[in-house]
Amino acid sequence: MKNIIFRLMLSLGVLAFAVGCDDDQEQIFEGVDNRIGAFSLTTPAGEVYHAAIVGEQIIVTVPVNVSLTGAEAEYEISERAELYPDPKSVTDWDSEHRFRVLSYNQSSRDYTYTVNREAVDSRSVVLLTQADVTALAQNGVSEIEGDLIIGNYAAPGVDPVTDLSVLDKLTKVSRHVIVNRSFAGEKILLPALRSAGGVVMGSLLGAVALEKPVSVEMPALESLGELSVNCPMVEQVLMPELAAVSSLFVNSAALRGVNLEKLTACTGNLCFNCGNNTTSTANKLLENLTLPLLEEVGGSFIVTNHSALSTLNLDALKSVGERFEVSLSALRYFRLPLLETIGSDFSCKSMFSLVILSFPKLVHCGSLNVESTARNTDLAQIELKELMRVDGDLIFNCKSTTPKLELSKLEHVGGDLKVQNFPELTELSMPCLKECGKSLYLYGLGLLKELDLSQLASLPSLQLVACYVLERVKVQPTTLHDVELNGGSRECAIPVFEGAESIDGTLKVSNYTHTNNFEFAGLKQIGSYVHIRSLRGEGRLSFPDLESVETIDLRNVEWLSHLSAPKLVEVSQTFNLNNGLYLRTGAFEWPRLRRIGTLKFMGNMYGGYNDMKLESLADFALVEQITRVEIRGWSCLTDFSGLKKSFAGITPENWVIEKCAYVPSYDDMKAGRYTPNV
Repeated sequence: MKNIIFRLMLSLGVLAFAVGCDDDQEQIFEGVDNRIGAFSLTTPAGEVYHAAIVGEQIIVTVPVNVSLTGAEAEYEISERAELYPDPKSVTDWDSEHRFRVLSYNQSSRDYTYTVNREAVDSRSVVLLTQADVTALAQNGVSEIEGDLIIGNYAAPGVDPVTDLSVLDKLTKVSRHVIVNRSFAGEKILLPALRSAGGVVMGSLLGAVALEKPVSVEMPALESLGELSVNCPMVEQVLMPELAAVSSLFVNSAALRGVNLEKLTACTGNLCFNCGNNTTSTANKLLENLTLPLLEEVGGSFIVTNHSALSTLNLDALKSVGERFEVSLSALRYFRLPLLETIGSDFSCKSMFSLVILSFPKLVHCGSLNVESTARNTDLAQIELKELMRVDGDLIFNCKSTTPKLELSKLEHVGGDLKVQNFPELTELSMPCLKECGKSLYLYGLGLLKELDLSQLASLPSLQLVACYVLERVKVQPTTLHDVELNGGSRECAIPVFEGAESIDGTLKVSNYTHTNNFEFAGLKQIGSYVHIRSLRGEGRLSFPDLESVETIDLRNVEWLSHLSAPKLVEVSQTFNLNNGLYLRTGAFEWPRLRRIGTLKFMGNMYGGYNDMKLESLADFALVEQITRVEIRGWSCLTDFSGLKKSFAGITPENWVIEKCAYVPSYDDMKAGRYTPNV
């Protein structure tokens, strides 16, 4: 046992001062203090319990199941005072003792030592009846080291549990507070509970079916492991002092009030949902969810299926570790002023009333999807001015009325980047975009005239659908791989790809039902060009700079009357044309063309066969090499002399002519019978 601790600092200081001032003057020590300043006990197991010294009372508080036999005392008393009896002589610290402090000048003060026992039950406690609750309360239990189980899975029987408020000494449950079906009270009220391993009503896999509405109230609860409230009869969850929780799940159609105003962190998943995998019943009562101090959610954060929830306060939220999903049809303003990171996917769907989406500090997320297909959506503002990186998809499909979408710091999108249904958008700003892993898809941007992608080194797929006035797209020379232009069956501009020299994938053009003249200037090389149906009536297709292409596939192009490619040298794989109603000799302007892989030249094999006008293949006369020829359905075609130069490289099995005005056989061509008059 530790010896008496004397506080000598003051006396030594005074002595030094006295010696320094007058070596002959003796300092007089009065020694009138007789107090105990501190007192503690250390058990043989190493547990330390500090006493509260209240007046002349020394009170040591320990659990009821802890023995103090053999404990050693540590204490502090006044300078030069003495303590009787000597605490070294005491071994039974479980009993009351009296101590006297005798000062240096022999004045005394008496202290009474007592032990305050906290009732602790080391087992799990099961309360099936109200009588069980009363008995536990009478025992004064303050801590339960196991589970506290309230009720069972049966319907309420004789003397069901109805009132937990009498457990006003219970401050800690080391494991779970579990509420089962037979609970029949109006409140699950544990007024003094400060910490618990968990509070559980049902689970993620199934709800607990209480027979009447109930409120979960724990006004002193500060820390909690799991909170799982899966019960359709819970009306309120009131835990105003709760600061931290490891996971939180609340699912109740009756929920109308939540108080978690001091919650700062959830290390795991946090979910407010209603219904389950087979039930889509929405909560129609909860209007406000306020978590004003919540800074971090380590797992997923999900708030869905609350059709009346119009206020969501997450003003302190800085990070979500995994998925962040919000689906609230009544929410108008979704502001997260401090949110910086979302570790996985952010999904904001079915937000039919949303007016403002503002994440002004968001820098990084796994993916971001803002989607609402309701016709009355009026999303007037989207603020993502600090967003730099999206690992997956970045999707906006929300019928927004905003005229401007600024992604001014966005550098990387790992998946698809989609902007759909912005009928009033005049500016899409992505000046820093350097990487887009999959595709850029724009749909229904009816007022957008320009698009700057000049920082992108590579874009696997660009799809421009119903962008009716988009005239210019700025790109680097080799940025484009696959490009699709869809006119949306309305009058639609053909964009110029400013800076582009090649499209090494497919350039596909479709649904330009009000446009017949197409020009693709600047492109020197294309992998495949595919054109599917435009307005019937004579039109032009022009590639003024094209030098090589693997495939030209013109499907149902009855509108085409002229194709110009003055620098084209090679169609390395296939030239396929179908239904060229307005084609005549001289329609193809390609003076440098020397090689075609397969020439598949189809007129009209079905209706309108007699309307075809092409009589000669003279436009192919300079082609030196063709591997295969398939020509069908030309009612006026009689002159095949344009294939004289290239015929030498064609084998019999690769010569197929059908339904033409003249059908020369392979032997006819070999013999020079290029027309029927020879």
